[in-house]
This record gives sequence, C-alpha cells and structure tokens, in this order.
Amino acid sequence: MKLYFLDPTGRSAINVRRLRKIGYDTSRIIAQDVKQSVQTLIVLGNGSPEDKVLGILSFHLNGVNIVGMVKPTQSHLGALDQLKTYVELKFEKIMFIIDQDDLTLNFLFDEAVKRLQAIGISTRQQETSEELDRVRAYQCSFSNKTFDIVIVASGLEESRTRKHTIEDHLLCAAGIDNVENSKDSWTCLNSDDQEDVLELFKDRDLVEVLFPQHIYGCKFLETAHP
Repeated sequence: MKLYFLDPTGRSAINVRRLRKIGYDTSRIIAQDVKQSVQTLIVLGNGSPEDKVLGILSFHLNGVNIVGMVKPTQSHLGALDQLKTYVELKFEKIMFIIDQDDLTLNFLFDEAVKRLQAIGISTRQQETSEELDRVRAYQCSFSNKTFDIVIVASGLEESRTRKHTIEDHLLCAAGIDNVENSKDSWTCLNSDDQEDVLELFKDRDLVEVLFPQHIYGCKFLETAHP
C-alpha cells in the first residue's frame, strides 16, 4: 500500500515524509507520479499522529496498491460529513479512522450511522471476517452510487485511560502505563522521545500486535467484502 495525499502540501503529507528522519524508506510509503485513477481513500478523523501511524503501516504492507489519504477540516465524527464529497470524487472504498475517546463503542458506531443517514446515505452493515470490536464495515448507497466504508476506532482496551485514542497504541509500545489521558501523555514526550517510539514500529510483529483494527481496515480497502 502506498499513500497518495489529496493535499500534497498539507500537514499529514509533511508528517509522513518526516518518517525518513528515523530511518523509514518513504519510497515504500508515498506514491509518486500517480497517473491511474485512485479508488480507495483513508480519511483521518484526528490528524496526527494518525498520519504517521498510517505511514508506518504503509511501510509494512503491500507496496503495489495506491490509496488516497486526507485529513478534512472537521475532526472525529465530523469527518463523516464529508463522505458525499469523496464519493463524488469516485472513491469506491473508504476507511475512516477516529479515536474512540470516552464514548462506548456501540454509541460511537451508532452515532456514525446516524450522521451518514442525516446526509442521505443509506447503510447496511457487513459481516467482518475477524472479531474486532473496534471495526464496523458498511455497504452504502447515495443517489445512484454504491460504495463500501469501514470505520476504525483507535484505542486499546488494556490501556488504562479515560479516553481511548491512537496514542494508546504508541504508549503501549513505549511501555508507558497511562491512567489519565493518552493524548496528553504523548504530547508531554519531547520530539526525540516520540521519534524513538515510532522507530520501534520497524518491527512488523509489533505493528501487527498493536494495530489489528487499523491493519484490518487497510486490508478492507483491497477487497469489497472482507
């Protein structure tokens, strides 16, 4: 999987390119001179360090498929409000990555479906091939278009924090047992310490252990019915 940035000068593109500083070969991550139609898209609900995590996943996954990536102006569930725009751009499979925060998973996914229905998108939940609580896949339709989406909720149940976020996964790799707020704890690390944590994920086995829902979402983009 290689990433194609809808905004090549945006913050997410810059953050992923900076992975080069800690030894990641970004030629395995970033698509260059894209001429073919890109039909799959990753939407970041929270921005960073989600973008860096997706860059690392791309480093480890198949380097053939090209996937678009964008961070909309709206955050968290608000990112779903842009879905019709992406469908009109002819994306056929879309992954949304959002933090669980302090919501229950059922409430989070129920709210996601309500937001989609509020903008005129019909949804039918698909069965997933793995038992992952933090993933929901849907077959959707809008006007005369049909498409698939997968919503991935970041967070680790074993992380003792009030709000489950993408930072849960990073702090777990660092061996930091957080009991307050993972995002705040990650922000308190200086840039060198953060880079040291990201460098740990050169170990593919660690990536597969700590990011199962995100890896599933990436593989979902390769098949219509995972």
